[in-house]
Amino acid sequence: MARERVPEIAALTEETRPFVRAVRVERRDHFATVYHLVERSAVRAWRAAVARALARLGSIRVTTTGPWPPYAFAELS
Repeated sequence: MARERVPEIAALTEETRPFVRAVRVERRDHFATVYHLVERSAVRAWRAAVARALARLGSIRVTTTGPWPPYAFAELS
């Protein structure tokens, strides 16, 4: 659970929580890639939640993309 936390974007995490079914985080030195698994029917509401949260993030830089196929959540055997 701690690996899925990025304190710098707490406002974004809280605002989008109702629409996110799963999260995957890849941390690097001074940035993180955060993947949200969102149902197709919730993408519009998720984007609106992101927009609301961005106003509270201050100087944090966030780029959103997608929707994309859920490759970040696939397990390869």
